[in-house]
Formats: sequence, structure tokens, C-alpha cells
Amino acid sequence: MPAKKESSTNSKTKVTPEAKTDVKTSISADKKITTTAKKTPAKKAAPAAKRQAIKKSAKDPAVYVQFEEKEIVIKEVIERVYHVWTKTMGNLKKDIVDLKIYIKPDEHKIYYVINETTTGSIDL
Repeated sequence: MPAKKESSTNSKTKVTPEAKTDVKTSISADKKITTTAKKTPAKKAAPAAKRQAIKKSAKDPAVYVQFEEKEIVIKEVIERVYHVWTKTMGNLKKDIVDLKIYIKPDEHKIYYVINETTTGSIDL
């Protein structure tokens, strides 16, 4: 029967992006082996508040509709529809699952459909 060979595994050290370790090995004159390790901290990423401000500005762009010397701010239109839903109809803002808004500047109207069942219009 052939002899079994033991497999040797080489262990590899992974360096994470968080920190880096420098290892130095030296042999002194009296043949002593000395190993020293120095841990170097990784560079810090941008502060969370700065990243959040960048993300927020990309998510909430300012959108305007200009028509016959009038300017409509889309964010204000959405807030007006939410106001009708909550204050006039007595519902909660979190109850809106689906919201569709149609702006017809030539008619000076905003039409909305909330949750596929509630419809209405607001004057511009």
C-alpha cells in the first residue's frame, strides 16, 4: 500500500483595508531571531455627515416648470398634495402607497391620483 503524503498548507495573511501591519525580522550577532510588528492605521474615509450631504443633494434635486412667465416648484406641488391628503381628507402621510401628479400649466391645474383610488385637482 502506498504511503500517504501529508499535504502542507501555506497560511497567507490577508491585509484588510482598515489597517496594515509591517513585520520585521532580524538576526542578531549571537544568532537570536527577533521579530517586531508595527501596525499602521488606514486612512480615514470622508466624515459621515459630508457623505450624507452629498447623497441627499443627489436624491432631492430642485425641479421647476416654467410656463408663460410662471414658475412652478415641484417640491411645493408635492407638499400641497400631501397637505390635501392629510389636512383636508384626514389621512396619514404614511398611508400613501402610490402617488401620481399631473401638472397642466395651460389649465392652471394640478391633478393627482393617490393609491389608485383617490383623485382630485388643485389650482396653481
